[in-house]
Amino acid sequence: MKLSRVEEQGVDILTVSGPVADHDVQVLGAGVGKLIRAGHANVVMELQDAKLPDSLFVELANLDQVARAQSGRMVLVSASAEVRAKAGKHGAPTPLESFADRASALSLFSSSRPAAAAAD
Repeated sequence: MKLSRVEEQGVDILTVSGPVADHDVQVLGAGVGKLIRAGHANVVMELQDAKLPDSLFVELANLDQVARAQSGRMVLVSASAEVRAKAGKHGAPTPLESFADRASALSLFSSSRPAAAAAD
């Protein structure tokens, strides 16, 4: 697993590429949880591999709940319809939202900000 991070429009974008093992899920969850608790509560998780363990989606749904507790959100981006469908099956009480491209995911964050904050 390879992970990279960039910030775009005030949102942290984490890109995961390559195979993801169960151990990687635990490490990723711990790192992203720390990032969210440090105040980076709006996160786009971009997944570039279509073969991902179900445990990853469970962890991302849990991290979305952590982000929501910090007044943020975590969403998933994947070109794979299969990955997006898997993401929608996880997360209680709110399923993990997913998008086919980064621009669509970022528009969610810009439309949910108050007008004054979006103008900054």
